[in-house]
Amino acid sequence: MTPTPITDRPNALDNTLVHRLLVLSERIAGLSDAYLIGSLVIDAFTVGVVWASLYGLMAGAAAALAIGTFAGVCAVFLYQLPRAGRSWGSPKPPLIALTAVAAVLVSVIGVFGLPFVIVPIMLILIAGIACYATWIEPFRVGVTRQRLKTADGRATFTLLHMGDLHLEHISPREHKLNALIKQLAPDVIVFSGDFVNISYTYDRTTESEIRTVIGAWQSPLGVWCVPGTPAVEPLDRVIAFTTALPGVTLLTNTWHTIQTNAGVLHILGLITTHDLKLDREALRIALEDAPTSEGVRLMLTHSPDLAPEAAQAGFDLYVCGHTHGSRARSRTSRFRSVCVWAYTWRTTSITLVRGIVHCQSLRASVLDGALSHRTHDPVRDAWTGHGRLRGAARAFFVSARTGVLGDYVLARCRPSSSARIRDGISD
Repeated sequence: MTPTPITDRPNALDNTLVHRLLVLSERIAGLSDAYLIGSLVIDAFTVGVVWASLYGLMAGAAAALAIGTFAGVCAVFLYQLPRAGRSWGSPKPPLIALTAVAAVLVSVIGVFGLPFVIVPIMLILIAGIACYATWIEPFRVGVTRQRLKTADGRATFTLLHMGDLHLEHISPREHKLNALIKQLAPDVIVFSGDFVNISYTYDRTTESEIRTVIGAWQSPLGVWCVPGTPAVEPLDRVIAFTTALPGVTLLTNTWHTIQTNAGVLHILGLITTHDLKLDREALRIALEDAPTSEGVRLMLTHSPDLAPEAAQAGFDLYVCGHTHGSRARSRTSRFRSVCVWAYTWRTTSITLVRGIVHCQSLRASVLDGALSHRTHDPVRDAWTGHGRLRGAARAFFVSARTGVLGDYVLARCRPSSSARIRDGISD
């Protein structure tokens, strides 16, 4: 197939709150140790003043000491991460953020006159969650399996979907991942973008290590990739990550047809810009060059934003990543471009793509399914669930992960691997 033209596009995330927070995080990472210590001292002093003004000097000193101890404990396990070869992001942004949040919460406890015993309990809980989220959870590599069947029950094949690797350097997680891929022995692998962590986008050592990791991915029908968020990995960096790797193909608004032992699979790899208007136009142009032969159509892209449009266009599978929690988009034309975060929704007015994303934790989706094509009306079937794959006619898959702030996890989101659409209802 002839590739659709790719032009330089503005980064739609440049002016968003998330992007600004990422930029701020990078700036905080560059602060000197003196600024870091000063920030932590100010947090402890402020909390101490609040409690002292309300309950006396002893209470103020105890509250300040609690914040100081909390910051010290967090500093220990955050600064040990790179030394243990587990994560190489700067510990300064999460340490400052955690301490600031703790300071606010302790101050609120004092203002509302709650018992002081709540303070150490809460701080221990926050520190425990942060420790678990940085030392344990990111390395629990798992697999979500989904079996899709066709009406005629033909032979099966296995498709492995992964996304949001966000690599800094090779860690035990990547070793576990590649061992798991070898064990699963999929027929085809698809990767939905975000190879690198934003703080290492232009690091040459990281580039080499990304190529080492993905270069080890092997499947008889190839490895197919798309770029992730442009703010994290511009197209030129993704090209550098994937060029000349045996069996690895980067799809940039292009189709590729694979002949599997279970039928024909048409893959469209679409670049995500996060500008819904531009992404819809790119999909429209790509559909003009769509394969005319029968077969199952799979759309591989980074974001779930175009799931309703893909369903309406007749795609059988929509494979993506990106989300930091569950995401829902209104199906009503008036609110079509409105996006909200949610964990569970049951309504006829939205399409739900459930999943969790994190720069460390990895959960792959494995799809075992026989493929065949049958004629249907894409407009009718887009929202009623009638299509080529029985039992999951409109299945939108994302990589399961965990919500993050900066380089580190702060909260675990509800995990799931897919949402199915039947009569406009997600189940």
